[in-house]
Amino acid sequence: APLPVDWEHPGRERQRACDFQNDPPCGPCDGLGGARWGDSPEEMRPMPCEALHGPEVPPTTRGRYPPLARVDLTGDFRSPLAVIPTGPGKYGPLDGKLSLGWKDGVMRMRYDFGAAMISMQTPEQAQQQDPGATVIIDHGRCVCQASVAGNMHVRAFEAEDPLDPLKLPPNQGGAKYLGRVRVALDGSLAHSNGTAVADHFMKWAFHFLVDADANSPSFGLPLRLYGPYGVRQVFDSWQVGNPSIMQPDIWKMPADCKITAPACSVFEKGAADESLVI
Repeated sequence: APLPVDWEHPGRERQRACDFQNDPPCGPCDGLGGARWGDSPEEMRPMPCEALHGPEVPPTTRGRYPPLARVDLTGDFRSPLAVIPTGPGKYGPLDGKLSLGWKDGVMRMRYDFGAAMISMQTPEQAQQQDPGATVIIDHGRCVCQASVAGNMHVRAFEAEDPLDPLKLPPNQGGAKYLGRVRVALDGSLAHSNGTAVADHFMKWAFHFLVDADANSPSFGLPLRLYGPYGVRQVFDSWQVGNPSIMQPDIWKMPADCKITAPACSVFEKGAADESLVI
């Protein structure tokens, strides 16, 4: 349910959290949040935002990630992650890398934050609600286990996402374009803490900004992902292309990795299917 009015700064509750249940509906600058240190709207530094136009003007970008790429990211995260908090959360900083390898019939995703976390899932697993497997490599120790949740979809913020079995309409939580904004990005790296023009996409309670400046080197690429009680990821310096070219073993499970679930067999899948999974 929508948050109650923040009487100290009315409207900040819609900056902190805005989804398909809000009335009036979320506008171009709603739901983008900011740096957080607690769960309330007052425990947040809202990201400056100016609405340039609403959804009446079509976007020039798409609500998607590149299927093959690496990127630096900063921001913060909540522990535990929550859709509807049942108790207070703790917030910590994010500083790491995200790698995407959606090819060969496998959806690959890797986070490097000191430790490495590599997740793999096939489209067939996704369609069967099987979350796939995750390898965690931390200080020389390795374990492979069934994933807690499936991999994020590179086309999650598009209404026609082929991996979304529900395809809900926007007024029930499906993908929606909210308009174009000018924001002062709140990342911690050189290219993610300046002013940017972005197309704003929403799905459920998640908000996704894509670079809409045709003169920008990251035009059409994600700038920021925000969930009110999840992550705030600000992307910096996209390198579009197959990450395994730069790091051949990036998706490899170490030979001595402790396997705890049958789902880990996804890491043994060959490269017979050369088509992109998008």
